[in-house]
Amino acid sequence: MRSLLTRYLVTRALATGVLIGFTACSPQSTTTTSRDIPSPERALGSADADQPPPASDRTSANRTAESDLSCEAPTTQLEMNQCAQQAYTIADAELNQVYQTLKSQLPTTGQQTLTEAELAWITFRDLDCGFDRDQYAGGSIAPMIYSDCQAEQTLLRTQELVQTELPEQSYEEADAALNQTYDSLLSVLREERQRAFVDVQLAWIAYRDRHCTFEVLYSQTVIEESQCLARMSALRTEQLQADIEQNSL
Repeated sequence: MRSLLTRYLVTRALATGVLIGFTACSPQSTTTTSRDIPSPERALGSADADQPPPASDRTSANRTAESDLSCEAPTTQLEMNQCAQQAYTIADAELNQVYQTLKSQLPTTGQQTLTEAELAWITFRDLDCGFDRDQYAGGSIAPMIYSDCQAEQTLLRTQELVQTELPEQSYEEADAALNQTYDSLLSVLREERQRAFVDVQLAWIAYRDRHCTFEVLYSQTVIEESQCLARMSALRTEQLQADIEQNSL
């Protein structure tokens, strides 16, 4: 049985013409094809499919300049933007290390399942951070907003890989809370941002499903699929609550 949020998103996406071949999981099944997952080389931004994406394509000179930047008290927007990018670069390096260590401990099937989850997360991260940035499109603060989001999502992804916790709520409770928060955020968005937000949430569902498939099969912590779905739904609810505050300004 599909979650209420999944059914609602599919119905809305069909109405707005933004659905792209999406099938959601339930606590009994995690088969999801929310979008065509790109090849590892293209999605991970590297010729090595085992490597998560580099932080950016900046030149070594630019990276050196940023590494020399003191971010204790940036005073200009440019410095704030650079410091936000630097924070993301650090978080990205930490995720790469955790990802590679975990992958090296898995059998071939587990490595493939982890790669699929990581590709789904990358799609979600980029759409979500683009959604945050677009609220400030054309402003000098936009690059900082994007990098801050990438750093935050990267830290959360690292935590997801190294720290599997059991949820405090049931899946039904967590899903109901997520639906309510989703509706609240949708109500404060302009129409064009509503469409973008639907894409973000569809990508998150795809990521959630693929990660829970991985976690149930290969996590060292014994966890049921419904427990993984509940934990991730509760975390997503917290993120959307923060988005409500930001988009209500």
